[in-house]
Amino acid sequence: MTLMDQVVATDGQHLLGRWLTAARAAGSTTAEKDRLEYDARSIITTWGGRDSSEQGLHEYANREWAGLIGGLYRQRWKTYFGELDAALTAGRAPKSIDWFAIDDAWAHGHQRYATRTTGDIGSIARTVAATLARPADSPARLRSSGCRPGSSC
Repeated sequence: MTLMDQVVATDGQHLLGRWLTAARAAGSTTAEKDRLEYDARSIITTWGGRDSSEQGLHEYANREWAGLIGGLYRQRWKTYFGELDAALTAGRAPKSIDWFAIDDAWAHGHQRYATRTTGDIGSIARTVAATLARPADSPARLRSSGCRPGSSC
């Protein structure tokens, strides 16, 4: 996920920060800016309240944007694999995860994300190719993905 976040960060059309900054810019008061930012975040995640989310609109307008991949999407995967790891360790079935609660907390947040591109796509592409050429369980490949050997990410 780290490499994917780096790849999309090289293209201005794939920056979460631009989407959120544009939403806030349309407001005239702090309260209005916060509401517009929430709307922009919820459109790409929960699509508003729990009912609409659970009736199929969740992820309706999802994106593969820098910041979203390395932020919320990484958090989701860590939560999922963390619960699987805990269940296996305890010898029990995995507990249900309230995905709406995770996404809704993020949608109500105000974390800032990059609005300018970073990285050189050629260099990052070479890193991706080299990483994928390694065995899946190699420590170097795990480090390139943002994981540490022995961790559950």
